[in-house]
Amino acid sequence: MTKKADIGGGIVQVATVGTKGQIVIPHKVREQFGIEPGDQVLFFSKDDSFLSIVKMDNMQQMLDQMQEFLTQTK
Repeated sequence: MTKKADIGGGIVQVATVGTKGQIVIPHKVREQFGIEPGDQVLFFSKDDSFLSIVKMDNMQQMLDQMQEFLTQTK
């Protein structure tokens, strides 16, 4: 079961953790971020109060762009 809300262009959806610790990424989220079976996602947190899930390809692209920016500003 998922609950969802529209926050001005963003997506907020709630998923329930199953008995095996698994979650299902809601269809709308998978569709928006192009997450397909076999894709890797990165979980990261800050101070045990925030958890985010990012598609690895998207994270790599962002890191590459940041590296290019930093190189140009030296």
